[in-house]
Amino acid sequence: MTYTRRSVMGMLGAGAAAAGLGLLEAGTATGLGLGEKERRMTTPRSAADPMARLFRLRAVSAEHPDPGPGGTHLTAHGIGNPETVEPTELGDQQKWWLSPVEGKDGMYTIILDPASSAPLGLARGESEGDEKVVLRSTPDEWRLAYTPAENSEGDVFAIHTGRELVGAESLLATGESSEAVVKTFPVSPGARPAWLLLPASR
Repeated sequence: MTYTRRSVMGMLGAGAAAAGLGLLEAGTATGLGLGEKERRMTTPRSAADPMARLFRLRAVSAEHPDPGPGGTHLTAHGIGNPETVEPTELGDQQKWWLSPVEGKDGMYTIILDPASSAPLGLARGESEGDEKVVLRSTPDEWRLAYTPAENSEGDVFAIHTGRELVGAESLLATGESSEAVVKTFPVSPGARPAWLLLPASR
């Protein structure tokens, strides 16, 4: 099946409506071209759901969300190890499943492909001030904020930690040595980190 940039948004579920993704109320045709039945079939619900969708997450920026072919992708390195962004395709290490958090619109856990291992998800380092991002069996909850990007090969999102900060945002980003980290950015126009969601398959 071929996915368009708009159909990817539909896969993120009804909770995406409250996150400003442009979905209409359930039971109506949506601006994404998905009816209620079609949207229900493409919404991830649990790790055992055969209709759950996988994505590769390419590191981009809100200022330049479509930098062209290639790029680096969020890559897992086992439980407790720092995650990185890598320029090469590493199969299951780069396939992520977005699971809506029940009762929290716009919030997701980001789970490494559950078919390839015991469910492990993205979380911040445990020590205070640790910017690194690791895999844990108890993943953090993340808020996805859609970033408009014309002519992109997929949909672009900023990934927030969900922490409430005054005049700033806490975002999943790329740090030194190609590590995936959490950084704080002022709430203002500019080059903030974002992630291009590319549909993946097993």
